[in-house]
Amino acid sequence: MRKTNKVLSLTVAGLMAFSTSAVTAFSVSAAEDVTDTKIYFEVPTEIWADALVKTDVSELKVYAHTYAVAGDPDYKETSWQTKGEVCKYVSGNIYSYDIDAKYKRTLKDGADYVAIFSIVGDKGYQTCNVTMGKSCYGDTIVVTGETYENSQDSQKKDYRSVWKSEANAAVYGPKLEITSTGRVVGESIPTSITAEEMVAQFLHDYGVKNASLLTPEKVQETCANEFINAAPKDVYDLYVSKYADELADPEAYPNTASAEKIAEYLGVTPEAESTYVVAGSEEICGVLWKGSPAEAPENVMTKNADGTYTKVFSGVAPAEKLQIKVVENTADGEQNWIGDATGNNITFDVTDTCDVTVTYNPSTSEITVTGDAVKLVTDIVITSMHAVGNGDPDDASWLNGAAWDETANEMEQVADKVYEITYHNVTAFDNYQVKFAANGTWADSWGGAEEKFTPESGVAFDAVYNGENLIVNVPYELADVTLRIDLSNFNYASKTGAVITVTVTDTVPKTYIGDVNGDGKIDANDTTTLQMYIAKYADVTVNEAVADVDGNGKVNVLDVTALQKYVAGGFTGTGHAGEELAG
Repeated sequence: MRKTNKVLSLTVAGLMAFSTSAVTAFSVSAAEDVTDTKIYFEVPTEIWADALVKTDVSELKVYAHTYAVAGDPDYKETSWQTKGEVCKYVSGNIYSYDIDAKYKRTLKDGADYVAIFSIVGDKGYQTCNVTMGKSCYGDTIVVTGETYENSQDSQKKDYRSVWKSEANAAVYGPKLEITSTGRVVGESIPTSITAEEMVAQFLHDYGVKNASLLTPEKVQETCANEFINAAPKDVYDLYVSKYADELADPEAYPNTASAEKIAEYLGVTPEAESTYVVAGSEEICGVLWKGSPAEAPENVMTKNADGTYTKVFSGVAPAEKLQIKVVENTADGEQNWIGDATGNNITFDVTDTCDVTVTYNPSTSEITVTGDAVKLVTDIVITSMHAVGNGDPDDASWLNGAAWDETANEMEQVADKVYEITYHNVTAFDNYQVKFAANGTWADSWGGAEEKFTPESGVAFDAVYNGENLIVNVPYELADVTLRIDLSNFNYASKTGAVITVTVTDTVPKTYIGDVNGDGKIDANDTTTLQMYIAKYADVTVNEAVADVDGNGKVNVLDVTALQKYVAGGFTGTGHAGEELAG
């Protein structure tokens, strides 16, 4: 007879009647070491009498097929009813099989195993899949009489069998399976496979092959079986993840049921999945920073069986500072731009023409870029620093009139990794915009943490790598604007440590009451000049608004007295001396 399939071969329809033995989960117990590595089989001479009409029980061909369900990948599984499975006659109706004799196999703690005995006489029979562990060494499998539908061939029957030892029978028994027609058979639930995995495996094996036998009602009945109890949505999610490669290539895997068909069987409405697109430098992506499937269909990533997504760019030419991000396009039309651990672009060089593979893992948000000539950029070498922003070609006072030109406005290096540039006589405006770009490219730039951030004049702040445009407010009629970026503590891995200072200085001269001679100071020279003016020296002229120190609208000796008190200090009655003259 053909052997039954292993633990992961399964199927759909309803629960066959079987003994009232309790359903148990099996896994290998921590039995003590044994030297006897034999298991035994008691031929059911009455139940299988048809096999013994002309053949004596001692002359039967008895075979033992054993395999590891999980936990022991090195366990050698022999081919069905071959020499390595031949059992030895012991006496009466007992045969033995030494698991270790030929292949040096041993049952390990923590692994799941199964044994199937079969005979060839006048007729062939076989047991069901019986679970076992180390404690089963020396024990005997006996047939109880009930039959199950063979899990692989619905036209054949397996005979329910158990271990003779009550202790083993309580732990190990007929393995729970789903047959090719969807019937749930068996009693012992393998610890190595979940109920959802059992149903997903069954649908994979028979969703197309036995489609004429399956209906949504039958599949959902199997999920709801008291011994299965699998959540249909979890089964669906597992199926589309585990068989993603096959689902992506239906021509190569015509017997793999589509995700739509599985959803129909299970009665679930799958959530629309996000689509992932690689966006970045035109040299690799072909289009510049386009993240939607509509804009860049050629850059849509392919989902893999392990849940990751991959996009391979073929024959990428040598280039420096290529940058990419992965863009998640959700079912509701939202976009999430995903970069490195700091949220920034992934930057890399291609030193020779090669294929470049971008892989994204949604569960960890990790992006990897690989290729024979791919070199990830792990630090930055700065050869120049540039101020870049909304310069006006008709006004050279701000950014020398250059508008968003990352190659213009090279800054002066005033100290190690510290750069400055000053613009003179910048006119009043509240929305000058600027960022800082290294080496005349946008690969490495610095700005603010948020849109429309306006730094306080002269106050240093933490710069943000590839941050937002800074807003520079010039509240004066004319001003000098000094831009400074300090990268002496910048860390490329964390993209932190850069500091920016924007200083705006009023350059329109201020006039103060009492500065009669206009030299920018108020001192004894001003009192002398004022006295000479009052005395009507022919060559002395003054701004009377500045000379009217007491503010009475007249320039006379009272103003001289008030000014002298101001210059001497410590006196009251100084009038308005020292105050800025209102415009």
